[in-house]
Amino acid sequence: MNLLQDNSGLAGRAGAVAAPGETLTLARSLRARLLIGLAALLSVAGLALALGPANVPLDATVRILLSHLPGIGLSSDVPATSQNIIWEVRLPRVLLAGLVGATLSMAGATYQ
Repeated sequence: MNLLQDNSGLAGRAGAVAAPGETLTLARSLRARLLIGLAALLSVAGLALALGPANVPLDATVRILLSHLPGIGLSSDVPATSQNIIWEVRLPRVLLAGLVGATLSMAGATYQ
């Protein structure tokens, strides 16, 4: 049930209590949307790390990131220049872009 399209849902009833099945459906819908959004965010961040003027393949980017995680123990056979490009140039840029986007979204939500 989409609350934005159906005015007979919870959005149209002030102070109404949701039926147990309706609450479960809303929770599943929210969880599915959050998982899709997280998957989209991670895939776009991965592409942003891999794409750029210096050609670093996507699989090399994943190996570089996994080799820096503790407990993984993956040795990276990628050249040092590619590791420096990903770790010192692209990753800080992508993380900062995510932080700025999150801050702007919070400011916009607060302003409304």
